[in-house]
Amino acid sequence: MDALIDVAGRWPTYGYRRLTKQLWREGHTVNAKRVRRFMHELGIEGKAPERKPRTTDSGHAYPRYPNLVEGLKVTRPDEVWVADITYIRLRKEFVCLAVLMDIYSRCVRGRHLGRGLDQELTLTILRRAYEHGRPEIHHSDQEVQYAATA
Repeated sequence: MDALIDVAGRWPTYGYRRLTKQLWREGHTVNAKRVRRFMHELGIEGKAPERKPRTTDSGHAYPRYPNLVEGLKVTRPDEVWVADITYIRLRKEFVCLAVLMDIYSRCVRGRHLGRGLDQELTLTILRRAYEHGRPEIHHSDQEVQYAATA
C-alpha cells in the first residue's frame, strides 16, 4: 500500500492499469485486481487529464474558398503551403502553436507560439514566411483565424 501511495502521488493521472505496470517496473509483485482494491480502500482515483479547449469555429460569417489542393499532385516547392494550429499543454494552461509548411519540401516556412487564438497568430507566421517566398496556394482549414478579412 505504501508503494502504491508513493507511485500514485507521483503519477496522479494514472489509473489502476498504469499504476500496476509502474509498480512492476519498480520491482513490486502485484496484480491489477489488488491495485484496484487498494485504490478503492484508499480513496485514490486516477485524475482524468484536462480536456483540450474546443477550437473549431466553423460558424463564422467570413467567406469560404474552394479546396484547390484536392486531387492536386504537388511537384515543386512553394506550390502549396498548408497552415494549422495545435495546442501544447503546459502545467496549468494551453498555448497555441501556429505552423505554416511547404507541402513539397516539408519545410516549415513559419511558426509562432502564442497564448491567444486570434488572427494575429496566423498573420504573424504568414508575414514571417513571406520573407522567404510566396506560395501559389495557401491551404488551411478555414477556421475563423484563417478566413477573417485581415
